Amino acid sequence: MANPIIIRELLQLNDFGIDSTQISFGEVSMESEKYIGCNHRANGSSELLIIDTEAPNKPLLLPISVESVIMHPRRKIIALKCGKTLRVIDLLNNCVVKQHKSKDVIIFWRWINEATISFIIHDGTVFHWALAGNSIPARMFVMDRKLRDNFRIIDIGCRDNNRICWKAPVNTMFSMKFDTDSPTSVHVSRKHGVVYLVTMLGFLHLFDVDSGLELYSCSISKDRIFHNADHSDGGFVAINRRGNISYVFIDEEVMSDKVSLWNEKIARKLSLRWTSLTRPNPNSIPTPTPLPPLAGSESSAHWKFVAEKLERERDDLAVRNRDLERKYRKALLMFGFIHESVRVLIVRTYGEEMWSNVLVRSGFESGKENIVNHYYKDSDTYLLIDSVSVLTKMTREQVWETYGGFLIEYTMEVGWDELVRSMSPNLKGFLDNLDSLHYFIDHVVYKANLRGPSFRCEENTDGTITLHYYTGRPGLYPIVKGVIREVARRVFEIEVSLTITGRTQRSVQMTIGERIEEHVIFQIKLDNQNNADNFIARKTPPVLESNENYLRMSSLDFATALPYHFIMDEECKLVFAGRELYNHLPRELLVVGTPMMRLFEITRPQIALDFDNICNFINAVFVLQARAGPGDSYQRNANSESSADDISHGQMMMLSSNKHIIYLCSPYVTSIPELLQYGMRLTAMPLHDATRDIILLNQQRLSDVEVNLQLEANNEQLETMARDLEKEREKTDALLKDLLPMSVAEQFLKNEDVEARQYEEASIMFSDVPNFAFIVTKCEPKQIVSMLNDLFTRFDRIIGFNENVYKVETVGDCYVTVTGVPEHIDDHAEILCHTALGMLWESREVKNPLTDEPVLVRIGIHSGPIVAGVIGGDKPKYCMYGNSLSVASSMETHSLPGRIQLSAKAHKCAARGGRFEFVSRGRIPIRGRGEMETFFLQRSFKKSIWEITKRPRGGFVTF
Repeated sequence: MANPIIIRELLQLNDFGIDSTQISFGEVSMESEKYIGCNHRANGSSELLIIDTEAPNKPLLLPISVESVIMHPRRKIIALKCGKTLRVIDLLNNCVVKQHKSKDVIIFWRWINEATISFIIHDGTVFHWALAGNSIPARMFVMDRKLRDNFRIIDIGCRDNNRICWKAPVNTMFSMKFDTDSPTSVHVSRKHGVVYLVTMLGFLHLFDVDSGLELYSCSISKDRIFHNADHSDGGFVAINRRGNISYVFIDEEVMSDKVSLWNEKIARKLSLRWTSLTRPNPNSIPTPTPLPPLAGSESSAHWKFVAEKLERERDDLAVRNRDLERKYRKALLMFGFIHESVRVLIVRTYGEEMWSNVLVRSGFESGKENIVNHYYKDSDTYLLIDSVSVLTKMTREQVWETYGGFLIEYTMEVGWDELVRSMSPNLKGFLDNLDSLHYFIDHVVYKANLRGPSFRCEENTDGTITLHYYTGRPGLYPIVKGVIREVARRVFEIEVSLTITGRTQRSVQMTIGERIEEHVIFQIKLDNQNNADNFIARKTPPVLESNENYLRMSSLDFATALPYHFIMDEECKLVFAGRELYNHLPRELLVVGTPMMRLFEITRPQIALDFDNICNFINAVFVLQARAGPGDSYQRNANSESSADDISHGQMMMLSSNKHIIYLCSPYVTSIPELLQYGMRLTAMPLHDATRDIILLNQQRLSDVEVNLQLEANNEQLETMARDLEKEREKTDALLKDLLPMSVAEQFLKNEDVEARQYEEASIMFSDVPNFAFIVTKCEPKQIVSMLNDLFTRFDRIIGFNENVYKVETVGDCYVTVTGVPEHIDDHAEILCHTALGMLWESREVKNPLTDEPVLVRIGIHSGPIVAGVIGGDKPKYCMYGNSLSVASSMETHSLPGRIQLSAKAHKCAARGGRFEFVSRGRIPIRGRGEMETFFLQRSFKKSIWEITKRPRGGFVTF
């Protein structure tokens, strides 16, 4: 995991001529990230250097010698201290603003805001000195011993008769990394709601401002830190002994992840605080003064003890919160089914183009926004809906309500039609069982464990229904309106109207942390009496009567028939428990009178384990998680592998006495692997328990879901591989086009046959390095390779300017090119002559490693008939044959260094346009061919050398 503390270096005082020996607490001051003041001493004189961090290239140097100086946080105002005298000077107006002479020695002073200076005298008395008017420093309070020896976070909220009103002091626990270390300053981040405590040796301790818990600690400097100042963006600026000025701040996402590993509640509060649009009032959090160092070995030993204890507590918290972390993260996600159903709604209503526009506006990649079995952040879903709202010109509430109606239609289309219709014969029964439907789809089918809503129905005397809707996602209540109307019409063939009679929000403390819960109350009314029985059941089913008032059953029979039940009273204390619970809970806790809070916690619905709460959600599916009581120890069955995290699901039922509730449940086991994981077998459940059938039937369903997940993962992997393969194919094609002429390469890529052809006239050029064999014997191989690489790279560049020039091959120092193949052109000789001039010019920039002189290549050109074709399949090569190649090679061999020699035939072809200047060399003997007439190419009349080489004019040093 990345470091949650980010450090960025801003300035270096050494760059301003400040010697390291002058960088100390008394010589350098910094009250904010804007200004830095330095007492600069040089050549026996003392000057005041003021650095504006926003314009560091314009420092201000003043001929002032003082004991201490602090710069105003925002304005060009400085406060000077000489002995017991304080003086405030306005630099812009060049005047003294205020002056005061203290009776006592001032041990510390600083700006606490833009209008007030605070200072502390030797006995710990704190004074505030306001700049406005003619006021003198006001005595505020005296730091007591407790404040000096302990770090406390104190909210200073008001003043009463010129006295500080201390609110909710929070004691903190932290330890120094070294006994010689001590805290030097404290900073409160108004943005993040955290406190930074910086120590002398460069360690940072981060605390939560509300609880006082230490969130994180790390080293921010290898050198001693002696000055810190608040930063307007929430962090702080620090100066160390080397003069490094750094900005230190929080990576919010990483810090939240770090904290969630050991304290989920604090992590949740931090996340809510950091993502909130409403920031804390800056005036509600005071800027505290640096604390005096802790002294004495007793304090160090105490902090060491506290640190060890805190470390052990963190380890325990980390172990206990692993599952909570998983739940917390999934609670902030929405299932991909939502995105897919939104996509289908928009496509059916507005078309594919509208959905494409929605994706563009919301920043989603097409195809990545609707993976059904993927979890998306709530923010992603809200962004999608906001985009739909803007583009369709509907309010967000209208979009959600429309979606709610379509959700029922889409759910029934994709295979849930029979399940929805079979839930209840009337709308009230459907709403009563809506929680169980959510539970089945969420936990049993997809194993998503998402944060779903809860519903509770009340039947009113006037024939209406009151529906209570609870959700941890405020603002989604319009979905409920759309869902109920569509279910009433499509499933129960009735028309209903809904009215919102109440809507409230509250903060609820849950196991996974604090969350905002919205409670919306709907009144549902039947619009007409057609099919009224489909609205609320009118008939009460008969009950079989017995001759006796009660049917007697022994405790053992009851505990055996219902092995996973328990009964509790109004005070939520245990009255009776099923037989199998003794294999999953501490036996010493399964006694009459044990508070249920010590045995279980409710994970669904997300309510506290309270009698009234349970009665309110009596129709919901209850999921309970077993836990041991605080400090309890017990011995489990040696053959049992079940843990204290066993989960059960079932139904709460009110007994006829209305004073007891029975919980009929089964282990939350939905597959054979889970059954074995908990050390259980099917025989642990009675035959009448449907969990046995769910385990067997759902095994195949889960296998199908896993197969789909694997298919989606494989498809994504295949798409990635296809993209990578396409990139590699493009590289291969580009390489093939470098090896073969363009037209030939395209034929080869299309698997077309490339037939060999005879060309009546083409031009061939050979070039080499004179005395290359001698150079090889006298130089290192690395030098040879470097020279040839430089030379041939320049040649390749020149050839790349004309697509009609093809590089045949390089052998040793020989470089062979051709024009006029595979596509015949009339000016092949002219093109090759221009190429030769460019190559000759470029070669002069390459140094001979033996003499360090420019390499003077020799070039030979001949024009005539050749035969060309592709040789090889796996490693194709475009080869040329014919007597013309031998003649071109002879022209190069018999040429002179730094010259371009042409045969008579090449001269004739090149001279057709009259664009070159040639010098006849006359007839010279050519080995194996007798005497041949040759010509030297001097220059081109058509193009300058700068046009040929595409170099800036005068860019070369000529010779």
